[in-house]
Amino acid sequence: MDYLDIDSKLIPRIGTAIGAGVSLNRLLCGSVSSIAMLIGIKYGRNSSEENPQPVWDTMDEYVAAFKDRFGAVNCRQLTGLNLKTKEGLNWLGKEILYLYLEPQVKKPLKVKAEPKKPSKNEEP
Repeated sequence: MDYLDIDSKLIPRIGTAIGAGVSLNRLLCGSVSSIAMLIGIKYGRNSSEENPQPVWDTMDEYVAAFKDRFGAVNCRQLTGLNLKTKEGLNWLGKEILYLYLEPQVKKPLKVKAEPKKPSKNEEP
């Protein structure tokens, strides 16, 4: 996690189950789930008393940009595949990773860098 300057063996472990729409269940795309985790790691609250809204707003912006670009956020709609079958999993490995995700890494979605900090008068 060079981008966040984090050296932790937990990071890949935390993300293991989110790939391919949460463990091949074609739910929320792992790309979106991963960004949610990264935004939380970088900008998340340190206590439940802090206002989560700025982080939620940042994530909402990312989700909206992802939907605008790809038309959906769930693997079911993005791939049209049953990822629990051998054929679906093979296609995912060959097509999605190389043709779909690699170009997106080279041209990432643009969202604001940091969530707006709430004023002290804003309700959590």
